[in-house]
Formats: sequence, C-alpha cells, structure tokens
Amino acid sequence: MVKCELTKGESKVIAISFANNSPFVFSDLSENHPYNLPPLVVATANPVNREDSALYDHSWFSKNRPTPTFSHTKTARTAQVWAPHRLVPEGTVEYRFKIKAPTKAGTYTESFCLVAEGLSDFEDTSRVTIKAIVK
Repeated sequence: MVKCELTKGESKVIAISFANNSPFVFSDLSENHPYNLPPLVVATANPVNREDSALYDHSWFSKNRPTPTFSHTKTARTAQVWAPHRLVPEGTVEYRFKIKAPTKAGTYTESFCLVAEGLSDFEDTSRVTIKAIVK
C-alpha cells in the first residue's frame, strides 16, 4: 500500500512499481510501441477499468488509465536500465502519474493493476492500493 497526504484539491505525483514475474516481454504505449508486443498499462482496479476514481486527475490518459507509459525499467540481474519502454522477464517497471485529492477531507483508497491491452488484466497479481489522506 502506498500512503500519501494531500490537502483538499491538491494534485500530487505518485510512483508505483511492478515486477514482471512472467516469461514475457512487455512494452508501454509510447510513440515507439512495437506492433508485436502487447502494451502494458496501469488501470483502475476493483473492478478493472472502473471510471469513477475519487483520485482522478485531468492529466490522466483516460478515466481509467492514469498513464500508458513507464517512467523507467530495470532488469533483476544487472539493476541497469535495459531499454526504454520495454519490460523484460524478472525486470521491474515504475509508473508515475498524478492523483488529485477530492475537495472533501477524509481517507480515500484507490486500487490500480496492470493490463496487457488486448490480452489480459493482472488484477489478482499486480494490484497496488493508494491510501490518500485528505486534510
């Protein structure tokens, strides 16, 4: 769980990381997206692709996709950046995007998961929850 504090109406950049425990290579949805790799994006979860996030920011790619691109990737063996916009087996990827606090104080939670567009969602194995405390 990622925790953050915000004031009412404040936007804040958060970062969430995921590990690739599969034998597959993935790509993000960047300008150089190869046609033969499924784009791997972050989606709202619980349920997947829900469009009513309390933490939605107008900068999101869509109502249920905060960002379609990675910030960076690393391989497990070398801890070096492998290739921009590619996630290799045993690698990790970080997504950075803004969340916006509602105008009412309280505690808000939002879940996100990975989705391989056109193939599958990984809600059960990749879910990350954001807990936003709004003051």
